[in-house]
Order: sequence, then C-alpha cells, then structure tokens
Amino acid sequence: MVISSLSKILNQMGLNRYYYPGSIAGVIILGFLVLRVAASQFMGTFISTLFTYLLPRSGGASTVAELSPIFANNGVDANFPGIFGLSTFYIALLGLALLIISYVKHERPGDLLVAVWSLLLLILTIDSNRSAYYYAINVAILCAYLSAWVLDLTKFGSLEDALLRKADHPAQFLKDDLKFTHLLAVVAIIVLLISPSLSNSVLDASYASGPTSDWYTSCVWLMNNTPSPGMDIYTIYPRPPNGQQYPYPDTAYGVMSWWDYGHMMETIGHRMPNANPFQEGIGNASAGIPGSSPYFLAENESEAEKVLTNLDKNRSIYLTTKFVMPDIEMAISKFYAMTAWSDIPFSRYEGGAYQQQGDKLVPIQLYLQPYFKTMVARLELFDGTETPIGDAVAIAYRPMQLQDGSTVPVITDQPKISSNYTELEEFVNASRAKGDFAMIASRDQLTPAVPLEALKHYRLVHESENDVMASGLKWVKTFEHVPGAVITGAAPAGTKVTIAVPIMTNSKRAFIYRQSNVSNGQFTLVVPYSTEGPMSGGTNFDTKPIGAYQLVIGDKAYEVRVPEEMVMTGGVVKV
Repeated sequence: MVISSLSKILNQMGLNRYYYPGSIAGVIILGFLVLRVAASQFMGTFISTLFTYLLPRSGGASTVAELSPIFANNGVDANFPGIFGLSTFYIALLGLALLIISYVKHERPGDLLVAVWSLLLLILTIDSNRSAYYYAINVAILCAYLSAWVLDLTKFGSLEDALLRKADHPAQFLKDDLKFTHLLAVVAIIVLLISPSLSNSVLDASYASGPTSDWYTSCVWLMNNTPSPGMDIYTIYPRPPNGQQYPYPDTAYGVMSWWDYGHMMETIGHRMPNANPFQEGIGNASAGIPGSSPYFLAENESEAEKVLTNLDKNRSIYLTTKFVMPDIEMAISKFYAMTAWSDIPFSRYEGGAYQQQGDKLVPIQLYLQPYFKTMVARLELFDGTETPIGDAVAIAYRPMQLQDGSTVPVITDQPKISSNYTELEEFVNASRAKGDFAMIASRDQLTPAVPLEALKHYRLVHESENDVMASGLKWVKTFEHVPGAVITGAAPAGTKVTIAVPIMTNSKRAFIYRQSNVSNGQFTLVVPYSTEGPMSGGTNFDTKPIGAYQLVIGDKAYEVRVPEEMVMTGGVVKV
C-alpha cells in the first residue's frame, strides 16, 4: 500500500519515473529509523533475522539445512522438480522475464506487483532454501504466465471457436484447424511443468510421516508419565517487561534436548523444551552462552550442571532442566552441529590417521577421548553409568607432506590395541619420548577410549522401542535430572568403594548402574536411582532397579535400599 501510494504521489507531482526506486529506498530507510525508535526490541530481532538470511552463514547456522542456499545440496531439484534437467525454478525465470518485458511495454500495475513480489522472494530463496515454501506460489504463477504466452503464440485460443463451429465435423476440425504447434505446446506444458510437479506431489503426500515413531512414543510417554509443569501449551501468557524473565510457577520445568526436537516435545509431549527450532536456547560454549550445545558437549557432570545453573540462576537446576532426552542422531550424525554452534573444532572429537600399507596410505577413522567424555555420549551411548575403557587403540604418528602440498598424520609404529588403560598410556609416553606424536583413541563410538565416571544426577526413566545397533541401544532415551541420594560411610583410607544396581528398562534391556571412588577415611556416593519405585505426584518411571544396591567396601559387601524421597531431596543414607 505504501509503495502504491508513493507511485501515485510521484505521478501527481509529474516526476520522472526513475525517481521511483530511489523513493522506495528512502521510505525503507525512514521506516527503519522510525521502528528503531518506536520498537527497538522488534528491530533487534528483525535485523538479526535479516542478517541470518542475507549474509553467508557460519558456525551453527551453517548446519541448518533449510538455511543453506537453494543451489546447495540439490536444493533446486528437491524443491522445484523438473525433467531433463529443466527444473520449474529455471523455467519460471523465463516467465518472470516476459512479465517484466510486458510491464515495460504496457505499464500494467498488476504486472509490476507480481514481478516485484517474485523478485523479492527469488532473492530470499537463492540465499536460503526455506523460502522455497513461499516462492513455490510465484513459480506456479510465472510458469502459468509463460504457458499462456506460449499458447497465445501458437494461437491456441482460436481452436475454441473452430471447435464450436465444426462440432459436427470433427475430422474437418482436425484437418483444417489443429496444428502441430498446438499439440507441441500442450505436450511441452504437460511434460515440462505439470507432470514433474504432480508426480512429486503425489509421492510426497503418500509418504509424509511426521516424527519418527521413537520420538512420538517418547513424547507421549513424557506427557502421560511426568509431573505437570502447571502451564498449558494452548494458554496465551503475557510477555514480561523488557529485560525481565517470565515469572514461572514453582511447578514449571524444562526438558533438554537438541533444538530440532523442541516443537515435538511441546506439541506432543506438552512440556517446555530448553531449546527449539527457532534456534532459541542453543547457546555457545566458546562464548560462555548457556544452552543445549554447551550442555551436551560438557566433558564432565559438574560442567554440565554449571551450564544449567547459568540458564536461570533464580531457579533450581532440577527444574530448569528436569528431563534430558538424547537420541542416537545427537550422538552421531548431528554431533558435528553441536560443535559448530559452540565454535569448537570437530577435530577435537573425531579425527583420523593414515597407515602405510605397501605403497598406499590407508585412512583410519578415530574417535578421540573428548568425544566419549561429552554428556551426549555418556547419556545416549553408555546410560550414564561408570564404563571402563574398551579395546581402544594407542597410535604413534608424525605429519607427512603429500605431493599435493597437504599434510596428514601417518602412523609410524604398530598401534597398541588394549583394554588396559595403563598399557596404552605407557605406549603413548614411550612414543612421545622417541619424538612421535601419540594419542589414545577408539575405532567406534561404543568403545570408550577413556574410563568414564558414573553420572550422579541422571537416571534413565524410559527409552523408545526401536534398536539402532546390535547391542540393543535404543533411538531415544529419557533421563530424569535428580539431586540423588547421598550414601556415606567410613572405610580405611585408600579402600576402593563401589556401589552397583541392576537396571531393567521398559524395553526389557538390562544394564548395571555402577559408581565407585576411593575412600579417604570417609566416602560419599551420590546415586540417582530409587530402589523402592515411584512416589505419588512424581515421575511414573518404567525403567528401574530390579533389586537393592550392592555396596562393596574392600572385601565386604552390603545391601542398600534407597527410597524415592531420598533421591528427589538429596537425602543422606548412612551405612
């Protein structure tokens, strides 16, 4: 409306039409200034979003598929299917060119409206393929305009009158009026425009599936078996004053997962995610911004708890994040995205080396020790329990320059494979003494390259139904974040103290939760599992111990039972 009014004003003033683009730019700049003063909070969000669209993406934003340019990752054909390499995206450009030519010749306002609208969305779509959702309408209009132009060029409209006049003599109509160019135009429109889009649309509609069954059932379980947060997702809540946090009720709590899954947890599970697909709550470990990325990349439990503390220093961390829901993609295929959002090199967690085999250098993929220490690996892959090192590998290597000028690590000695961490460390130290670089790593994600301590404040309460590996590892796991019961007692200094309990999951998968330390005269263990089952008003967990804890102090064993109240309040159990 503003642009249309501006056009009328310029016409009434008798100004040259070349003033029009400059006037539009002036109105836009003036609008920015007015909004900057009148609605500064809105302008901050608007400018940030504009930069996200128009500037090259880096860091975490570069991992968001829908923010990638339309020409990346087969974006053109995926969004605008075609045949013979002729995507409707490109065919629509011909229609846009014809429309602009038409406006220059005839100055019809409708042509200008569609041309400007299409150009704007074309620019946004080229920069970010998520705008293809909207530009699809323009592509349809422009392809229809081009089709009409082609039919007019072949005088296709004249066939209607001819057919009416010769309705009783169809053979004469086919002989005298229907031309090869008419048929060619119709076939071209069907083959190039209608058929590819129609067949793809039918295919997409036939196989549209929504969330995976594992995420769906996990979110339904979350809704039906966890305490109500006291906030309904369909209620409209007032925005707090600028700079202030919303005054959440005491019952409210968050659920931590990767941002991809936030809307599912909210709409299906009716629970509030700590991060969501608006890219809110992701955080950045390098910048000290708390969120899901720093949390899942934290390499010890205390670091993860600090992240949760900084999310909201006015609330208990056991309410800021009451549940944590990792999945196998977060631990494997989406792990790189977590590192990107925190500006941490992916090479910190995964790498490789080359081994000389004859006259060839064969690459070996390696998972490094920091990977196994991350919260996402310890929760999703190892159930949060104490886990000894597996058959890890210690390698010695030196950098080698290749013919193309690149430098790669090449193994210089026979790698040491062992589940004895001391042996691996000795190999590393001996290799470094000889002048080699050396490290301990693993050849797969399920074999820790470093001993893992037990998590003290996280208990598995549910897991989804589908196996993702032969080990029985499930796709989605739900952990409850709890204060944990404190087990204390006395033991001679230097005595190893271990507590363990068998856990049976809802899918009938069994594992041992184990935690140990060394006494200094007194010992303290914090355990997250209740042996006595759920309590009223709490989480109705269906993954739980199938017996009492076994506490081993030196060569003596004791049975310990832990009520749910102790777990939820941090109560002390003295032995």
